[in-house]
Amino acid sequence: MRKILPLLVLLATLPLKNYAFELSPKAQISVITGAAGQDLYALFGHSAIRVSDPFYGLDTQYNYGTFDFNTPDFYMKFTRGRLPYFLSRENYQQFLQYYQAEGRSVEEQVLDLSQADKQKLFDFLEKNALTKNKYYKYDVFFDNCATKIRDVLHQTLGEKLQWKIDKNFKKQTFKQILTPYLKEAWVNYGVFLILGLQSERRATQAQNMFLPDYLSEAVGEATIVENGKARPLAKPKIQAMQMLTSLPTQSFFTPFLLLTLLAVAVTGLTFWEYKQGKRWRGIDFALFFITGAMGCFFMLMWFATDHLALHMNLNMLWAFPPHIILSFWLLKRKLSKYWRWYFEAFGIFQLFVLLDWYILPQQLHIAVIPIMLLLAVRAFRVYQAK
Repeated sequence: MRKILPLLVLLATLPLKNYAFELSPKAQISVITGAAGQDLYALFGHSAIRVSDPFYGLDTQYNYGTFDFNTPDFYMKFTRGRLPYFLSRENYQQFLQYYQAEGRSVEEQVLDLSQADKQKLFDFLEKNALTKNKYYKYDVFFDNCATKIRDVLHQTLGEKLQWKIDKNFKKQTFKQILTPYLKEAWVNYGVFLILGLQSERRATQAQNMFLPDYLSEAVGEATIVENGKARPLAKPKIQAMQMLTSLPTQSFFTPFLLLTLLAVAVTGLTFWEYKQGKRWRGIDFALFFITGAMGCFFMLMWFATDHLALHMNLNMLWAFPPHIILSFWLLKRKLSKYWRWYFEAFGIFQLFVLLDWYILPQQLHIAVIPIMLLLAVRAFRVYQAK
C-alpha cells in the first residue's frame, strides 16, 4: 500500500495539469555540469537540469542538447545549421552511467528554491518538453544547452534571481573563451579555420554562460532575493561522479610545424626552379586549387548555412574561392602578362595581410602564416615565369 500511495497521489493530480504534477516537499532541482570529453562533440562539456523527488521515485534530467539522427535529410540539415534541437527527458542514473563509461566527471548544484519556485520551474520544463514546444534553433554561442538553462532560470525566477556583477570583468572574445578547451593542436587549428567574425565579438558576463563551466560558475555566485533577504541560489557543488581527466595526446607534427616544413621545402624547390629556368606547374595547380577549394567551403558556410558563427570568415583572404577555377590556367606552359600581373598582385596582397596581422578584425591561426608565405612565393614565381 505504501508503494501504491505515491502513484495514486500522482494520478489524482494529473487531471489538474496536463503536463506536470505537484512536487512533494522532498523534491530537489539541480544544475548538472558534465566535464569536457575528448570527442569533438564533447569538447566544451554539457549542462542539464535534474529534477528528483523521492516521494514519487522521480529522477529525471532535462537536456536541451538533443537532436534526432533519424530526422529526414539529417546530414544536410546538420551541415546547413537547420537541424532542430529539442528538450528531452532522460533518466539521471543512466546519464551518470554514460558519463562514467566516457570517463567524464559530473558536478551537481542543488538549487535553494522555495517550494513554489521549484514547482514553477518544474512546470516550465514539463510544458517546454511537450512536442509543440520542445524544438528550437541551435546556435553555438547564443542558444545551446547552457544558455537555455540560464534563460529558463531567468524566466521562472524573474527579478528574484540576481546574477553576480563583476565590476572588474574583462570581456573576452568568444574565440578566446573557447581556446583553453582546444588543447589538441589539430582540433585547435580546425576550429580556428572554420570560425568567422562572429567569434571575435566580446562576450558579456551573461553571454559567457554559453559554456557549461561558466554557467556553473555563475550559478554558484548568483543569489535569490526574497522579502529583502538574499541567499545563494545554489548549495555548494557536489561531485556526483569524479573521474580522472586525461589530456589529449599531442602529435609531434603540429599544424604549424608541418606547414612550416612544407613551406620551407617548396620554397627551396622554387629557388632551384628559378635557377634552372623551370616551373613545376603541378605544384602551383595543387596549391591554388586546394586553397581555392577551402575558400569555397568557407564561402558556403557563410552563404548557404545558418551557422552564424561560421559567417564572414576572413580566412578567405588567403583561401581565395576563385582560385579553384583559376588554378587550371596554371597548368599552361606559358601565361599571358595579365595572368602574371594578377598573381604578382595576389602575392603582394598576401604580404600586406601578414604585415597587418595584428590589426585584422579576425584572429587567424598562426599555422596560416606559412601557407600565406608559400602562396606569396609561388605567386611571385608564376609572375617571373616566361
